Amino acid sequence: MTTSAEPLLKVEHLKKYFPIRTGMFAHTPLRAVDGVSLTVERGKTLGIVGESGSGKSTLGLCLLRLEEPDEGRVAFKGQDIVPLRGEHLRAMRRHMQMVFQDPLDSLNPRLTVGDAVAEPLLLHGIARNRREAREQVKDFFDIVGLPADFLDRYPHQLSGGQRQRVGIARALSMQPELIVLDEPTSALDVSVQATLLNLLTDLQRRFELSYIFISHDLAVISQQADHVAVMYLGQIVETGPTGELFSQPKHPYTMSLLSAIPGFGQHEDHRPVVLEGEIPSPLNPPGGCRLHTRCPFATDACRSREQVLEPIRPGHLVACHRAIANELPSFWLQTSHASTLQAQVLEAEHYLSERRAQITAQSVGSV
Repeated sequence: MTTSAEPLLKVEHLKKYFPIRTGMFAHTPLRAVDGVSLTVERGKTLGIVGESGSGKSTLGLCLLRLEEPDEGRVAFKGQDIVPLRGEHLRAMRRHMQMVFQDPLDSLNPRLTVGDAVAEPLLLHGIARNRREAREQVKDFFDIVGLPADFLDRYPHQLSGGQRQRVGIARALSMQPELIVLDEPTSALDVSVQATLLNLLTDLQRRFELSYIFISHDLAVISQQADHVAVMYLGQIVETGPTGELFSQPKHPYTMSLLSAIPGFGQHEDHRPVVLEGEIPSPLNPPGGCRLHTRCPFATDACRSREQVLEPIRPGHLVACHRAIANELPSFWLQTSHASTLQAQVLEAEHYLSERRAQITAQSVGSV
């Protein structure tokens, strides 16, 4: 039995390796997710950020058992779901859903979008027959802002924003408690992004949902997430409350992500942190700290000493012994400016906030 104080989702030491053939008889593991631990509180949003290839999407798939973890524990409401099989796994999936980056890839082109949303309702016995399922789909389409006549359309007949709303409606139809959002706005126009983000916020409040929001867009994460985890080469290198992590980043990789926000370099009150070279291959990650090959603050100890997450403040953890020892220069040149970071991030992506009120008022049919 779970208690109200227990997190909805608790992940411990999760690993996912993919065997890659490197010779006629040789295979090398690609370390997509390598020892990740995190928690998701009820009714809250955990943002996961990082470069392409950092393992964000694979982590999301493992949490829902769409990819099988090799090691670790995924406890949903106190129950480890990794050993579940058959009907027990199917029953669990009602409560944990996913919205994919490209809904066109997750919708059957031979089915109307109404049938695509009705299919899981029938599979899980939520609807007794197709007529009842269709009526429920109409209700969910109305909730996400789609007209009823869209039920008989095929995926290719809808815009990107409309297809993503179908994906959200399908996830909602299972009445889940947790939804993993894998880059849900990255393939959409800016105007459509704003309306979709507003919709997700409204749905979270209405249905008391928990989100795992995977994105490379820090401006979006700053608006949507309560807590942020930063991933690099399959590992979490820093995690903490959104406001604190953005205003007081401690890991050099987090600092570099903030420095890379478009327009952020125009501000002179922070110390730009620029990483050298490309992200190493997860087939052969560097020893010690995995960032040491690119980090401007790396020392000999970083090359030999494996880094683990340690608390630097309550709820704020960082995998950098130099940050824990307070040996790194402050990201902000003047500490009085730290509190203005949130506004600066929003300014860098000002079109997301300035147009929000105008776009929300537009007809959904124009999306």
